[in-house]
Amino acid sequence: KQLDGDNIPYTYISSDDQRREVLGNSKIHKHDQRMMAASKAAFELLHLKLDIHTRFPINTPVVIVDATNLSKISRSMIADYAKKNNYNLIGLLFDYKDQSDYFKYVDDQIDKWTIISMVKMMRREVVKELDKSTFKAIHRLNSIDFSEIQFKYNDERLHGIMMDYDN
Repeated sequence: KQLDGDNIPYTYISSDDQRREVLGNSKIHKHDQRMMAASKAAFELLHLKLDIHTRFPINTPVVIVDATNLSKISRSMIADYAKKNNYNLIGLLFDYKDQSDYFKYVDDQIDKWTIISMVKMMRREVVKELDKSTFKAIHRLNSIDFSEIQFKYNDERLHGIMMDYDN
């Protein structure tokens, strides 16, 4: 894969996709209870793929890790891979001003309380726990409108892992 408009190879690793792979069901909704049951194995797979893509001889220039990462241990493991393999770690914190933005793509079958609980935990605990010295940058996104956001990759010798805290 390459980032749109740029010739920058990247890898996208999603915790939800890893759960689906472990469960053998590509259609399962991200908030289905079976997804939580597969979390431990899914994160083992996510960390393995992250390590493979960030170490020699692969060294994918940009690795995007799409995971809620409410767990300090999980965040620390991703940071450890970044440090070990000489990658910059960029955090994306989805902290929408308008709470309804968290539900924009959620259907009526989803328990919205789960999402609300995750957002509260992110705001109450995760933000305080983030060790800013671990990150090259942390970007707080306060709107679901991403039209003005641009990804800039200035030096092909620098590698980066983007870790997001979305629900």
